[in-house]
Amino acid sequence: DVKSSAAALEQNKTILAVVRPDVLLPVNGSTVAILREEALIIVAPTANKITDVAGLANKRLGVVSHHDADLPAIDSVLRHYDLASPHLMLVPLERGAVTEAFASKRIDALALMAAPVARETAEIMSAVLAASNGKVTVVPVDESEALALKTPALSTATIPVGSLGGRPKLPAEEVKTVAVSYRLMARTEADRVVISKAAQYLFQMRSRIAQAAPSVNLMKAPDI
Repeated sequence: DVKSSAAALEQNKTILAVVRPDVLLPVNGSTVAILREEALIIVAPTANKITDVAGLANKRLGVVSHHDADLPAIDSVLRHYDLASPHLMLVPLERGAVTEAFASKRIDALALMAAPVARETAEIMSAVLAASNGKVTVVPVDESEALALKTPALSTATIPVGSLGGRPKLPAEEVKTVAVSYRLMARTEADRVVISKAAQYLFQMRSRIAQAAPSVNLMKAPDI
């Protein structure tokens, strides 16, 4: 997993590793490529009138996670807004239980860490729309810049218009949030020519790799 991968890099057992900085960031590593970013997506039926994170106070927030680190990342955002028990109840959910959870009023809103354009995200949004009569609010994290400063492993992100659904267009306008990243990192003392060649080939072969792993289309070069 990403924790043991990062540890192997930090212990000089490997030259390259896939790392998630909010799990473990090797002190001897440099980012070669950002493989993908997963945004914090918070949605709620429009009828529940939750329009910002502060509006989650005294609500039940369902959480769908696919990595053990997702819940701590979400929790760090909620703590910024002083949202912890008893002021907010977190309800862990399996992906297939989302529609039922909304229908039975077990949850008032839903949170997940995911790439907005990922297939898994589309499936979850379909379930939310089905339980909300097609009327869903995407809740912004308005203080994303402050959160990224407080927790450097988080970055600011934008959920693009229509990236969560096209009919209805969801969101109807860009929404600010935070994100975590999966990165390809190399040991800082590794031969830069070799690492540059590896990165070049990775980007050149992206379309071929995407046939087996579509998420490679989310790969981008790191900010300089």
